[in-house]
Amino acid sequence: MPWSTGFYLILYFFSAGRMILMVKVKNGHERIEADGQFLIVYTDEPRENGRANIDVLKQISRYFKVGEGCVRIVKGLTTARKTIIIDDNCVRGS
Repeated sequence: MPWSTGFYLILYFFSAGRMILMVKVKNGHERIEADGQFLIVYTDEPRENGRANIDVLKQISRYFKVGEGCVRIVKGLTTARKTIIIDDNCVRGS
């Protein structure tokens, strides 16, 4: 469960019913780690035609147990550092 890792106080900002994540994307086997103020998402997908971005959004939606349509990149589409928003009204089970 993501809340038990203890890093959410630094990484998550809540604004108008949304969770805002600061994310770094790196190459490697799919996993998510915390590093200071960033969430590090590793992907095997190449950075062409948006494939890496799609994989990052899928991993984050699985990690936070929300639908894929609830997670979107608002800044950093072409860079390794991204700002990602998760809409609060999309949380499963509520």
